Parts: sequence; C-alpha cells; structure tokens
Amino acid sequence: MKALKIAAAVIAVLVIGLGIFLATFDVGKYKGLIEEQAKAATGRDVTIGTVRMALSLTPTVLVEDVTLANAPWGSRPQMVTVKKLEARAALLPLLSGHIDIGKISVSDADVLLEVNKQGVANWEFAGASKDATAPQNPSGAQSALSVGAVEVTNLKLGYKDEKGGADSEIDLKSLVAHISGPIQNLNITHVDLADLAVSHKDGATAIDASVGKVALDSTGKITDFGFKQLDVADVKVTGKTASGPIDAAVSKLSLDEKGALDLAATYNGQDLKAKGTIAAPAALKGGITAVPAKLALEGFGLKGDVDLTVEAGKTPPAIKGSVTIPELDLGKFTKGGGTDSKAAGHAAPASGRVFSDEPLPWTVLNEVDANVKVAIASLKLPGGQTVENVVLPIDLAHGRLTVKDANVAMFGGTADADVTANAADKTFATKLVVKGLTAEALAKAFKVTDLVTNGPLDINVDVHGAGASPHALASTLSGSAIAGMGESRIRNEALNFIGADMVMQVLNAVNPMGNRDPYTVSRCAVVNFQIAGGIANTQNGIALVTDKMNLVASGKLDLGQERIDMTVKPTATSGLGLGLGKLVSAIRLNGPMTKPNVGLDSAGSAKAIGSIGLAFATGGASLLAQGMKDRADTSTGDPCQTARTWQLKK
Repeated sequence: MKALKIAAAVIAVLVIGLGIFLATFDVGKYKGLIEEQAKAATGRDVTIGTVRMALSLTPTVLVEDVTLANAPWGSRPQMVTVKKLEARAALLPLLSGHIDIGKISVSDADVLLEVNKQGVANWEFAGASKDATAPQNPSGAQSALSVGAVEVTNLKLGYKDEKGGADSEIDLKSLVAHISGPIQNLNITHVDLADLAVSHKDGATAIDASVGKVALDSTGKITDFGFKQLDVADVKVTGKTASGPIDAAVSKLSLDEKGALDLAATYNGQDLKAKGTIAAPAALKGGITAVPAKLALEGFGLKGDVDLTVEAGKTPPAIKGSVTIPELDLGKFTKGGGTDSKAAGHAAPASGRVFSDEPLPWTVLNEVDANVKVAIASLKLPGGQTVENVVLPIDLAHGRLTVKDANVAMFGGTADADVTANAADKTFATKLVVKGLTAEALAKAFKVTDLVTNGPLDINVDVHGAGASPHALASTLSGSAIAGMGESRIRNEALNFIGADMVMQVLNAVNPMGNRDPYTVSRCAVVNFQIAGGIANTQNGIALVTDKMNLVASGKLDLGQERIDMTVKPTATSGLGLGLGKLVSAIRLNGPMTKPNVGLDSAGSAKAIGSIGLAFATGGASLLAQGMKDRADTSTGDPCQTARTWQLKK
C-alpha cells in the first residue's frame, strides 16, 4: 500500500511538473526557428502570424496566418495560405512518449497547384534535397502518432495546368474525418462532408459540380474499401463536353457493406433509378476485381434487369452477363425526348450529304470487352414505331465486335442479322434478312395510311466495307441489296419515285380512255443492287409490274460521290394507252442523290409523238394497232424475275 502511495505521488509530481512547464512554456519564441526550418526544407518563404498554446488536459497549439510562397513563375505570390490551424493533444500519453492528437482543425485554407508551360509543378520544391534521408530511429520502431479527427472548414483548392490547358477549382465548406489508431494506418471510421463545389475546364469540356452531403462509415483501412455504409445526397453536375451537354443530379445514393445499392438520379431531364446489389465492398479487398451486379433499372424509357460481372482488373475491362429489358423507349435518348421526325433523325443533314463525314466512334470498341446478351421485349423507336422481342448477342473482344443471330419481330414480320466490326482496320460487314413483312403494315407503322394494301416484302442485304466515317464506309461498300414486293394495290401518289409518277401523268394526259382509278394494282416489284467499291449497279434490276404499265430501270448509284445515273423505261400494259409507253421511252435521272435531275429521252419521245398524230388522223386505230404490237413484244418474260436474278458480272 505504501508503494502505491509513493507511485501515485511520483505521477502527481510529474503531471504537475509537466503542467507547470506547459503553462510557462512560450511556444511563440520558436516561430522564427520554425519559419527558417520550413524555408530550408522547401526553398520558399514561410511566414507564421502567431503561435500560442492553451493549457488544459488537452493542450492546444494554435497557429494563425500561415503562408507558403509560390514558385517564382506562379500566377500569385502565395501557394498556400491558412487562416487558422489548431491541434489538440492528450496530456497523459506524452508521459510514455506517444503523441496522441485528439483533433486537427484547419480553417480558411487556400491552396493553388500549378503547372507551367514547361511542365514544371509548383509543388516541386527546390530546397528539398533528393539525397537527403529522414532521421533514422536506431531501434527501428516508428514513433506512434495518433490523430483522432481531422476537421476542415472553408477549404479552397485550385489547379492550373498551362501545358495541358486544364483549370479546376474545389471549394469545400466542411469535412470531418474520424480516425482510429495511428494515422499512417488510415483507419478512417467515419467521414462527414458537406457543401462541396467543383469547377473544371479542359478544352471543349466545362463542368460544374456540387455535392450536398456525403456520410461514410468504415472499418479497417479506407484504402481496402472497408466501409460499412455510404450515403450521398444532393449531387448536381452541369456543363458541356465534346459529345454534348450534361445536366445530371443524384438525389440519393446508398451502398452498404453487403453491396446493397439504391440510386435515384436524373440525366439530361430523364429520371434514372437503380436498386439491387453489386459486389460487397469487402469483396474488393486483396485485389479481387470481378464485380458482380444484379440491378433493377428504370429510366430513359427503360425498365429492366441487369445481371453482369465486370472484371475491372483486365485490360481492357471485361463485362459478362445479360440485360433483360421489358420496355425501352429510344425517343427518350433523342434531343428533347420527343418523337417528332427531326428528333428521330429524319431531318435532312445540314451538310446536304446522305452520308456524314463525322468520324465513327471506332475507339469505343477498344475500351471494353463484352460477352453480353441483350433482350428487349418491347422497343419503341424514335419515330414512335414499336418492335418486339429484340435479341442482341454481343461479343466484343480486343476491338472486334460480333453480333451473331440478332433478331427482332417488327410490323408483323421478322428481321435477322449478323454484324461484325473491327476497330483495328475499321471494317464493317452485315447480313440482313427480312421476311413476313408487308408494305401495308410498314406504311401503317409509319402512320401513312391508305397508301398501299397487302404487298408482302422480302429483303436480303449482304454488304461489307471499311472507313473512318459513314461517308468513307459507303465509298468502299461491296456486296448486294435485294428487296422484293408481291401483289399490292398502290395509291398513285405513292408512285412518285424514280419518275414513275411522271410516266403516269403523261399516260393519263394523252389517253382520254385510260383508267383514271386513283389506285394502281402492282403485280410485283423488285430492287436489286449489286455493289462493288462504293458503286451500286443495276441492269434491269429494278422492276415494277402493274395493271397500267411496267417499269424497268438500269444504272448506278455512286455512294462515294453521292450521285445517281439511272434510266427508267416504262411500257404501257392496258387500255388504249398500250402504245403510249413509246411516248416516254426512257426517263433519265442523274445528278446528286438528294436532288436528282429528271428528264425525258427526247429521241424516243419524238417518235411516239408522231404516232399520236397518226392516231388522231385514223380515229385511234393506228395507235391501237401499235399498242397490240407492243403487247406482243412484251408479253414474254417476267421483268420482276429478270430483276431478281440479275448478277453483276465479275
């Protein structure tokens, strides 16, 4: 008992003695020495306004008005200014040689980081010797330094890069971090952040962002993703990038230690919600990089389920799994989110070109590998049309995209396609087969009613090419494109293509006994283009057979130059106008594809006009006789069959 009393007395004397020392210790007289040592270490002037100590069971050192000079070439005199820095240390641990700081507070700090045109950073201090070594502890033990909490108020951090052209600013109103154990262990148990604002400019990119609140609970090292709960609220991001404007907000983001995710956000006016699980943060410890995600998504006209695994440790990152979407509205992705024709991409290009010179995003194929099956039960197109049962098996590896056996049900028919694209040589190939579709269903889908009745369609496309842009790709296109239509009834106004309407007007104008029915019965129609080196050729490969006339066309489309050179030959097939097909023996279309010139074969027309004169003199008998001869001349052969089987000679 006596020994305990003596020990207690000794401790009391030590505490009282330490208290008297701290009470009489004038830390301010060391201000000059601190400034000198700091300048020797950095090569820059360091100034301290005041240094003082307050005595209590947690002695507090208060430093005010600290500045660190900027590099001589800097844009302002000071690199760092701090209005107030406060450190509170526990008294008793000092007796055993431990430094236990309860809290470090920093108020009104302003830090500017700069890089000049030569790439030199202002945080590269000339006074710091590269050969200098830190003082060695003979025992090999590291001094214990514990900091219970760090509190930052009104921090301003700027970054200017004259060489790279970037300019950023960060303003933080409040940050509190609680730390367990020695500070070097980074066991940050809790973080509260409030009112963070970020501004960033870099070339065409200009972004402003703000974060209202972040709360983080963690266990173990923060660098090991050992957090228990993350809650983020009131995040806003606005600005512009090279790819377009950004207007995003996160009203809620919650993630717990088991990977449960709850997100509510908006992007460019569209709501986005995600709820489900991703890899538990603890699973990311030890370098595990396969991140599974099972989420229910809703937004951008999309509602579906995602079951993916992201392997972030690979180069490039790899994604495997499936995406199942009951409903998707592509109109939500267009500007304005509407379904008008301009937003849907039907407006004429501003350049007047059919194929754009804008670069295709080939580099995107190199950014990720993927083996993902996408299934969309109902897909609404930008124009308002709906297709169903879309299946896209996507295989992307090392910049080579393969979509094998993609299919979709559309307007009563089906479309099956294979697509390949390779970023290495910018090649593209596709095979497309459409069957079971009718012209009537297609017209109704695009809200063009009472235009055509029936008209079963079949389409076969097999093309390949290479190019950095749509225009370059079209210029190298090779392969074939064949479309056929069965029997239908077409409103005459729909025949205003490749000069057909002009033919009908001429025939009806000179044939007083002709059929003026507003509809034309089409027996068949075929379009057959054989394509080589960006030239789409057809030799009697376009045919239309109706109850009034036949049309057969030959010529070419120069996809690179975007020009057309086509001859359309009509032949009358019924009524007194049987012979009037000779009146317009050929129609010539040439010039730009967007606005071709339409003209008549004047030589052939002159001969036919002579026949009309004779017809009037004979009461129409000669014209009728000529028409009968024309019918005999054209009665053999099927223009549609000829068109469908035409092949480009090699």
